[in-house]
Amino acid sequence: LFRSAGKDELCKKYKKISVERNENACSCYNYSLALKGKDEIAWLRKALSYDPTYTSALINLGRILSIQKNPEGAELLRKAYDLLNLKFGSSTVFL
Repeated sequence: LFRSAGKDELCKKYKKISVERNENACSCYNYSLALKGKDEIAWLRKALSYDPTYTSALINLGRILSIQKNPEGAELLRKAYDLLNLKFGSSTVFL
């Protein structure tokens, strides 16, 4: 809500409050979205330490590491693909 209103710093502030109140995979991932560089990577890794199957964190961290030519990036993206394929690949298509 704050971000769509152009209030990036306020958005970052409330994401930080959220992660301080209840640190879990989701709050760590959300906070990582307000960061850049090493801090973003650290919080994505922290999100995955809580839930190694958190696909949003796998995709974002995989993308960042792939851009940096780190082979771990491709592994994380493959893991996310496999998890999503397992969940949705064999299910009925919704129209």
